Amino acid sequence: MSTPPTLTAEAMYAAAAHLTQTGKGREALVGLESFFDRGMSLDAGNARACLTLLEGFFGSWTGSALDAVREAAAKTG
Repeated sequence: MSTPPTLTAEAMYAAAAHLTQTGKGREALVGLESFFDRGMSLDAGNARACLTLLEGFFGSWTGSALDAVREAAAKTG
């Protein structure tokens, strides 16, 4: 995975537009919209936890991040 572009409004609009180009990208875009809608009210600690899981998932800890989320989610419901 390459280094993400500098974060600007233009870069975010370009990234969202990029996701519309494939079926999997569109599914991810819909999931991101739901995640963002729910995450807007997170406090700093919860926001950092989300970023840690995302960094691990898209870094070298994909399976561990997914396992951790699934295990914790199973305990909540």
